[in-house]
Amino acid sequence: MEKLRSVQLIPTANEKEAVLLRMDLDLDVPGPDYSRLIKSVSTIKILIEKGYIVIITGHKGRPKSQEEKFSLKPAYSKLIEILATNGIKNNSTFINNITDKESIAQALLTNKIIFAENLRFDPREKDGNTSLFSIVKPFCSYYINDAFAVAHRNDASIKIHQEFGAKTFYGLDFIKEVEKMNFLKQQKGRLVILGGAKEDKLNNLVEIARNSQAVFIGGKLPAYKEKFGKIPNVFWAELSENGYDLSNNDISTLEKLITFHPTIIWSGALGWFENGYQKGTITIAKAIAESHATYKAIAGGDTAASVIDLKLENYIDDIYSGGGVFLELLITDDLPAWTNSF
Repeated sequence: MEKLRSVQLIPTANEKEAVLLRMDLDLDVPGPDYSRLIKSVSTIKILIEKGYIVIITGHKGRPKSQEEKFSLKPAYSKLIEILATNGIKNNSTFINNITDKESIAQALLTNKIIFAENLRFDPREKDGNTSLFSIVKPFCSYYINDAFAVAHRNDASIKIHQEFGAKTFYGLDFIKEVEKMNFLKQQKGRLVILGGAKEDKLNNLVEIARNSQAVFIGGKLPAYKEKFGKIPNVFWAELSENGYDLSNNDISTLEKLITFHPTIIWSGALGWFENGYQKGTITIAKAIAESHATYKAIAGGDTAASVIDLKLENYIDDIYSGGGVFLELLITDDLPAWTNSF
């Protein structure tokens, strides 16, 4: 994969020049973890210092209509608070509709930060229809992507870089995540541990198994075992009697696999963690932390939260923000977020 063009290389702005910034905004506010906002502060700071008006976009959840619980207004308020504590105090506003030309034009007159409502309130975002940005695009000289966690999606806000071409740059956190991923892909003796409940984690199972020494599958995912048949190097959890956690045999098997592999990659809780079935996840988190593996990586918000809650994050080499994009990048270098104009 070629080198991404960092936001640090963006030219100094002319008067009233704006940029479109894609952030990772899929979080609950109020909540204990605002890392998805904090990680883009350095990129916003660069853009403000270079004189740009920053139009921030992103999505939250899978709304079927314009439901208030999926609004990004709380994320906007929290981000402005975080920016202020980091010395970034500029006029800002929230706009309800990125397709409202009058609102955008008016907001540009007096604000340095313009935060747009949840893009998934418009079906064009999920459909990958970039006409969603036909109104705002003429106001923006550049597009910056700092949402690594959704780099594998064909959403309109990810694909819009194709229309900006050489005027596409990437945020500091995005580039940091890609650099970590490139390092991981060079590591040998890979054990991949998959958990959680989303079946799409298994979309690339055959390819992941082919490029790994072993794959262990827990969480709710063993329910889909029959769809795959026997795949070399893949271990499916038996699960506990109620199916909500790893069995003792599963834990024993996985602990042995952890002992034998120098590279360990883990994405997804290994039991119904939020409902109290935590034995498997906790035991394996500790086993990974205490192992002598040369490289240990955690991917996905839920997995990272489990490790942080157990205060084991300092025993992990890298924590990646997106489980889905992480698994995609294990087998490919070609994602919808990449531009050909590096």
